[in-house]
Amino acid sequence: MVHRSFAQTSGACDLHRAEVIAAQQVLPEALTCINEALPKLSAEESWSLGEGFRVRGDIFAMIGDLTSARADYDQAYALGWDAEPGNAVLLFETGDLDGALAALDRALQGTSWFHRQRRGNLLVNAACIAARGGRSDQASIYLKEIDAQLERWRQPATQALIAETKAALCRPGDPNGNRLLLLARQLWTSAGVDYHAARVRLQIASALLRSGDVSGAKVEITAAERSARHLGSRRLEEEAATLRNGFSRECQSIVDGSGQELNL
Repeated sequence: MVHRSFAQTSGACDLHRAEVIAAQQVLPEALTCINEALPKLSAEESWSLGEGFRVRGDIFAMIGDLTSARADYDQAYALGWDAEPGNAVLLFETGDLDGALAALDRALQGTSWFHRQRRGNLLVNAACIAARGGRSDQASIYLKEIDAQLERWRQPATQALIAETKAALCRPGDPNGNRLLLLARQLWTSAGVDYHAARVRLQIASALLRSGDVSGAKVEITAAERSARHLGSRRLEEEAATLRNGFSRECQSIVDGSGQELNL
């Protein structure tokens, strides 16, 4: 057995590794990695510990432990660090749209290296939250700044969130909304970010169900469930199960031309 020691890798290296593993591979493994990093970070530069709690908060949120995610975001702020955009996403998902946008607006006013380097990510998350929350005018303001400097933010993840934002701005029933979500899923997949690709699959499934495309929805849900199990995301598994159970009850009474119930 190979024994790891603090001398082998720095806390910053473990921190980066945890973030990559969380995005692309297995969430419990990422959690183990960041838990190993935090004691090292406490002995390094002061900012790094706050960043460690931010990253661990994101991992907890993806797993589905929202209480622990909130505690870590709060700890990051207590250390003088910034927990965005994960903190804002969690606020929005738990019903606090105003708080989410206010948190991102505060972060966008920051002038540190962290804030300048992550400005595109902050802007696109703000745009997406505003659009999903029905604040189309506010979403358009964020998108305008992004569009003005689009060459700076060509990363697939940023482009995926832009597509999600524009999909949310589409009117109900607009087929362009589904096309944009399919583009977002493709971009997340090309970036190797399995969690967000699966998350968007569930959005697509929901949209397909509303349009009556049950078989298409089933394909997306099944793929999302497979990714959720691989990632170790209880959250995605529960969301997929809720979606599947909801339309399964409705479709059990639907009979095809041969007199057989549709198999879901």
